[in-house]
This record gives sequence, C-alpha cells and structure tokens, in this order.
Amino acid sequence: MGERVIIRDDLEDIYRRNVSTIYKVCYLYMKNESDAEDAVQTTFEKLALAKLKFKDDFHERSWLIKVAKNICKNMLRHWSRKNINIDDCELLAVSDAFANCDEELVKKVLSLPEKYNLILFLYYYEGFSTSQLAKLLNLNASSVRSRLRRGREKLKLVIEDERSSYEH
Repeated sequence: MGERVIIRDDLEDIYRRNVSTIYKVCYLYMKNESDAEDAVQTTFEKLALAKLKFKDDFHERSWLIKVAKNICKNMLRHWSRKNINIDDCELLAVSDAFANCDEELVKKVLSLPEKYNLILFLYYYEGFSTSQLAKLLNLNASSVRSRLRRGREKLKLVIEDERSSYEH
C-alpha cells in the first residue's frame, strides 16, 4: 500500500475523523477546555503546514496524537503557566467532549498521573492495542502493559478511597 499525500481537501476529512480524539488527549494534559482547544488548533495548524505522507489511518492518528502531546507539554512548560493555580473543581471538570462517557469515571481517570491517564484513555476509550500504544508513545509493549496495570491499580485505589470516604 503506497503512502498518500495530504491535499487541502483531505484536511477537512482528517479533522473530522480525528478532532474528538485529539481534543480528549489535549484535555487530559491541559485539564481545561480553553487550553485544550488552543492545543487542538495548534495541532491542526501544524498538520496544514506540514508536507506529510501518511501510510494509513493509524499513521495519521498517531502523528496527530504525538504532535498534540508535544504541544501540550510545551504549553505546560511555558513560564506563564508555572504560577497559575488551577482550582480543584476546574482540574476535575469534564468537558462536553467526554459527554458519552461516565463522567465520574472520567474525572477519576483525569486525576491520575499523565503516564497512566493517557494510556488508559487511549486503550479503553479510543481502542488502541498495547502494541499500537507502544509505537505511538515510543515505549516497549511490556512498559505499556505495566502502565495499564499500574493505572488500573491506581484507579481502583481512587475509587476505593472515594467509597470509604462516603462510608465514614
């Protein structure tokens, strides 16, 4: 199968196919709608300016996720964000992008460290396999499986802690 070059008409199709996933990835990092939207816009601007050839839909989606992840990390490192105190409610706010998901569970996943919440999200909500995640995140497959296991354990602890606080 040959690589396909992106032409202007393809950009709209690529956007429609991937915007929801890219927004959710950005939201996992940024924890608020405004910054997530900025990161999504920047991601698709980079796509529009790039002269790329994608092998298939997985390659396309993987590239967009990697770019979005790097944009978010750069935004979080920016000096102006270092002194911002984000209210706990905003940190756990769930946007409309997660409307089809269990809101309370998404909040719990968002509360986990990035190395767990991103893998859990992409595995359970976006259907990536462990081998696809390994390629996407530049990890070996055993690291992905380990992070999935640890992420599930941490999520279980968060759920159990919440239950025990209700009982007391």
